[in-house]
Amino acid sequence: MRNVLWLSCLLLLCAQPAFGDEAWEQDVDRQRLAQDRQFETAARSAKDPKTALAPLVRKYQGMAAASRTAINLYLLGRAYFFAGNPDASERAMRETLQVEPGFWFAHRSLARLKLARKDFVKAEEHIRIVLARRPGDGQVRRLLGLIAFERKQFDRALQIFEALRRDEPGDAELALLVADVHNSQGRHAAAAAILRDVAKVHG
Repeated sequence: MRNVLWLSCLLLLCAQPAFGDEAWEQDVDRQRLAQDRQFETAARSAKDPKTALAPLVRKYQGMAAASRTAINLYLLGRAYFFAGNPDASERAMRETLQVEPGFWFAHRSLARLKLARKDFVKAEEHIRIVLARRPGDGQVRRLLGLIAFERKQFDRALQIFEALRRDEPGDAELALLVADVHNSQGRHAAAAAILRDVAKVHG
């Protein structure tokens, strides 16, 4: 009986995606996107989004309390972010990295949090860590473009956003970012043309 239990545990471990490999990344992405949908649905369906999000935050608090794994702490940090608590979000992301220093998803979230606080140096530190693991990551490349924009490095921001638009031509947010750069440099006609195109596609 003991051998059967041991073999069952071994098979279960083998079935789990190994940290850092493609299957692991896909699993984290799956859970991340499912969480996005949960919070978006709750926010849309309630008059007071903060009240609606509270049960979801408690759900992820419970998961992290029951098992303080890197993925549970990461999801908890995202839950705090959705609920408008960036300080708690940052603490959870940092604890994620204490449990698993290579959990680059947490670095990406920390970069976003640091950018929101205009701590561009720290944001870039986290971005570099992500890009070392995923050189083509569109989300952190977008963050780099936003940092360049905030620093009034408009040529660099435009270069980054235009490159991303070539990869994601239907992304309305990227189109608006490019329009913002054109407006900031006085190219109002170019910005207006982009906005008209976005309106045609997205109504």
